[in-house]
Amino acid sequence: MHPKDTTTPVVAVTGATGAQGAAIAQAFLAAGWHVRALTRDAARAPALARPGITPMAVPEGDAAALHGALSGAAALAVTAPTDYRRGRREAWLAGLLLAAERAGVARVVLNLASRPLPGLHRPVSESLRALESMALAGPVPAAVLRPTVFMDNLLQPWAVEGARRDGVFAYPMAPGLRVAWISHRSLGEAMVEAATRPGAAGRGFDIGGPAAVTGPEVAAMLGRALGLKLGFAPLDPALMAEGLNQAYGPPAGDDIAELYRHLPQVPQAMARTEGNAALGLEAESFGEWFGRHDLRAA
Repeated sequence: MHPKDTTTPVVAVTGATGAQGAAIAQAFLAAGWHVRALTRDAARAPALARPGITPMAVPEGDAAALHGALSGAAALAVTAPTDYRRGRREAWLAGLLLAAERAGVARVVLNLASRPLPGLHRPVSESLRALESMALAGPVPAAVLRPTVFMDNLLQPWAVEGARRDGVFAYPMAPGLRVAWISHRSLGEAMVEAATRPGAAGRGFDIGGPAAVTGPEVAAMLGRALGLKLGFAPLDPALMAEGLNQAYGPPAGDDIAELYRHLPQVPQAMARTEGNAALGLEAESFGEWFGRHDLRAA
């Protein structure tokens, strides 16, 4: 059911069952919004319910359900899905933008969940550019966020279990490359700012953490959190491609591997965070993030 309190702003959040979508929903909730947590899987919807969050099942292609989920919402917070089939994300976003216009949504905020790299024209990066262009040229005023790499990736088994097993944090980047890793929490806070700031509409924002760090520095922090002495090893992007192709289907992994192969040619691309200041975002540091997570129990 929709909230009856008309003084509380309402936001519809896509991908609410995912880690980024859940963090975005929590940030809007903390900022005083009522959240409609959208999911395509009706079986997973009940688990999203809590005070201030109304789960809403919106099956793919169900225009009536989507209209109902967006009606009365002041904002629509969208996270680009991990569907790398050619053209699928663009078609999905086109439908969302049209539905948002018809439902009277005042602001769309799009989280690209990644950052297209200058000079890289592989399909995944081109898809991200297309999504941004569609949102900014769409019928509803929109803002677009381009985050860097997520701190929360370190919670995944490949990071924690791999570090314990091998004594190494492996990631597909050169040891000296600096990246302003960002947390899901800070992403959510940036989404709220982009939804509320008058000057945010019509713009794209590069957001990241407060400091750009190298792989060995991340390995040292991860090691302290695990009570281990860790080294750092540049992971062969081909190995990443193999795993991602298995997870999402080829050629998704091959395209994403090309992103990491291209990074040395644009070494500042993942260190840029001008969007933080533009949005008034005080992103949390790695130290703060590690302080919130007990990785020894992971």
